[in-house]
Amino acid sequence: QANGVTNVVVLAKDAPPVVFPAARTPSIHGRRLAYVDAAGIRVVDWRSGVEEYREPGPVDKPSLSGPRLAYVRRVGSTRRLIVRNLTNRRPRVVASVGAGVDLGRPSLVGRVIAWHESRGPSGVVFVRSLDTGRTRLIAGGRRSVLNMNPVMTTRHIAWTQRVGERA
Repeated sequence: QANGVTNVVVLAKDAPPVVFPAARTPSIHGRRLAYVDAAGIRVVDWRSGVEEYREPGPVDKPSLSGPRLAYVRRVGSTRRLIVRNLTNRRPRVVASVGAGVDLGRPSLVGRVIAWHESRGPSGVVFVRSLDTGRTRLIAGGRRSVLNMNPVMTTRHIAWTQRVGERA
């Protein structure tokens, strides 16, 4: 953050920093960088700055993996988790929640996506195969236990679990 403005900065070995001004919540995969700005989500080749895709409107929480972009779109009081194929531009709604439910930032790895949904002090983590559509509850179900912010690799998943003031 500089002068009250949040910037996204890409640091590459043996290269000067690449700065994307007035941007936040980055996700990077290879040469592609997704971030949120005042107009929506922008996907660029971070080395050249060339825009590859733009998702306008009330969107947030991007996650990139290969030719796919996952993000959350606000539609009235509803939040939708969407995965968009950047090659053919087709969207797919993965989850939808109503008012009062937080739909967390997704973690997309290949053709598997993880996210959390929370209401008040309780939250759950889900994982879905984009190939089969099968969704599994990974963590949650107990009152006053907030499971949130999953992050994945091709073999593992981790998330934060908060019980009371301890995480």
